[in-house]
Amino acid sequence: MEAGVAVVEAALGEAVGQIYVERHFPEGYKARMQTLVAKLIEAYRESITALDWMGEDTKAEALKKLEAFRPKIGFPDKWIDYSAVEIDPSDLLGNVERAHNADVDRHLDEVGKPVDLDKWLMTPQTVNAYYHPMLNEIVFPAAILQPPFFTAEADDAVNYGGIGAIIGHEIGHGFDDQGSQFDGSGALRNWWSEEDRKAFEGLAAKLVAQFDALAPTPPLSTRSTGSSRSAKTSAISAA
Repeated sequence: MEAGVAVVEAALGEAVGQIYVERHFPEGYKARMQTLVAKLIEAYRESITALDWMGEDTKAEALKKLEAFRPKIGFPDKWIDYSAVEIDPSDLLGNVERAHNADVDRHLDEVGKPVDLDKWLMTPQTVNAYYHPMLNEIVFPAAILQPPFFTAEADDAVNYGGIGAIIGHEIGHGFDDQGSQFDGSGALRNWWSEEDRKAFEGLAAKLVAQFDALAPTPPLSTRSTGSSRSAKTSAISAA
């Protein structure tokens, strides 16, 4: 069964997503999430403004980037059109081939055109979230907006303890050791002063040392997960 689900997911992901959204993502969920995201962005704005180690020029760039964040919630505004894909219940391999060819054609059709900012890199039925540094967007598929992470009827405190930490985590990726190399428009550009970058790296090194000291099975280095550690730490603080 799992293999069959994986095949359909790969071939017709957003078609499955439409069905999932219709069944499991009521209209009010999106509005509730938009409010939570806006409040977490405001919490980050206050946190950045209050930083005493960051200079005013770098701080202005950081706030500009934060303001340019593009949240995507639940599902795409525009679905992939699979109507040209012929599906034959008696021809599994043919179905996979035709779906793959249609996907290749869609990608080739994008060549030479502006980037489609409405395009999603995850399907709505994916229990995950992501930050894309070159698009400066934070994305929360419908499937992660379910208990225990998110409950529309629950008190804000419950949701901040669940999905709030995830929202903050993805925002934090925009300012970690990798995301901080991109500006608010998604360009790879150094918008930090040399002094502020050194201060940031010094703080990051202290965080790595703190987590290394807590490692349950030494020797275990957390340097390879440094960006995720810093994102999680800032997320918990903001939420």
